[in-house]
Amino acid sequence: MTIFRLRNTKMIFHNELQPGSFCQLEEMVVEDCDELLAIFSSTMVGVFNYLQEHVDRQGQGIRSFQNLRKLRVSRCESLKNLFPASIAKHLQQLDDLSIRSCGVEEIVSEGEGVGEQPVRFEFPKVSSLLVENLKKLKCFYKGQHTIVWPMLKELSTDCSALLMIVGLEDVRIQETKGKGEAVLLVEEVPKVFPNLQQLELRDISDVDQFPPDLFHHVKVFKVEGGYHGGSFSIFSFLRRSYNLESLEIFSFNFEDVIVYKEVIGTLSPIKNLKLDSSINLKHIWRKDSEFGHIIYNLQTLRVWFCDDFLNIGASSVSFRNLTTLEVSYCKMMINVVTPSVVENLVQLTAMRVSHCIEMTEIVANEGDYHQTIVVSKLKCLLLSNLQSLTSFCSGSYTFNFPCLENVVVAMCPKLKIFSEGVLSTPQLQRVIKQETYYQNEYWTGDLNTTIQQLCTKKVRS
Repeated sequence: MTIFRLRNTKMIFHNELQPGSFCQLEEMVVEDCDELLAIFSSTMVGVFNYLQEHVDRQGQGIRSFQNLRKLRVSRCESLKNLFPASIAKHLQQLDDLSIRSCGVEEIVSEGEGVGEQPVRFEFPKVSSLLVENLKKLKCFYKGQHTIVWPMLKELSTDCSALLMIVGLEDVRIQETKGKGEAVLLVEEVPKVFPNLQQLELRDISDVDQFPPDLFHHVKVFKVEGGYHGGSFSIFSFLRRSYNLESLEIFSFNFEDVIVYKEVIGTLSPIKNLKLDSSINLKHIWRKDSEFGHIIYNLQTLRVWFCDDFLNIGASSVSFRNLTTLEVSYCKMMINVVTPSVVENLVQLTAMRVSHCIEMTEIVANEGDYHQTIVVSKLKCLLLSNLQSLTSFCSGSYTFNFPCLENVVVAMCPKLKIFSEGVLSTPQLQRVIKQETYYQNEYWTGDLNTTIQQLCTKKVRS
């Protein structure tokens, strides 16, 4: 069921809903209903409460909405809550729950017929949960309660909402006397998200207030900073994420990042790092950089839309396990790596560089460097939309690419030659030139000659 842009609708279900209604409903999406006050109205609560008392004695449970698997609600500004407690307690098949950009003040509203205190909410099959941009959210449920998310694998939210989402038997939200506000009391939480594998978190300034073992099982951590002030120690999170494999940082101001000074031996060996749309980041590696301590195990590095980024760094011992390197839309970059660094990329199989308007070469020309630079495992090289690129390297260095099989060039109008020095590519048999609507393959015996003739339009297909 999809409900979309019903501008003057205040309720979805009428007051005479019969027991068992919509028992086969599996998906429900509600979007852009500005006047909607409730999805499950208060009059329905009585129906469900009566039904609960009636059928629970027979061990059958509530039938209405019992097969609901996906519920997504967005851009409903007048909506105050998602569902009453009597329904929330019996969503046994719910797998995907998403609520964003609504006026919701509480996820679950109080209702009659909820006898036990604290109320226990168990979502046994929810594997994906998104709670985003709920500026008026005060609590998950106003009364005393516990929450169980035994199968949750993907969670996307912010720190303030996360305080209201976490819970097992030791997490309580209680009503503040006299004010009616919800307060979270976090005690010992040994297994809050036992199966959580991916966490996407915004507004991370308060991440240290969570129990240290809350994120033990997370494998993918995506963090969004929003460029706002305030400091955040990346290592503070990494220390408590023993199984972390992938780290993605979006919209971050690295001027505010805390440099970690303590022992780092317990850090998780991160394999994948993505930096996207961040500012005040010039290098991946430097002596006082937090990233300097995690790059040694990296297999994949992606840097996108980082305007201040200059190059990946100058350490000759870094990135020895890197297999994939991608750099895109970094407008200050004039090169990617130094000769000493590229020679130590001994596991690199793919390099993709695109849309860096100031980049003139991939490997920097640092003058005298007499060693043969062997990039032993590189198979694929893509150079795309590099308006200032004149060569792969302008230095007179000797390059050996024993495994290079695919070179793709697209929209590099100033590219005249691949390398000024001696060049060996024994496996390469073609250069692919991509245009807007088509691509062609070219080869004239060696890479330098092919690039030269390709860019002077002397090659005929």
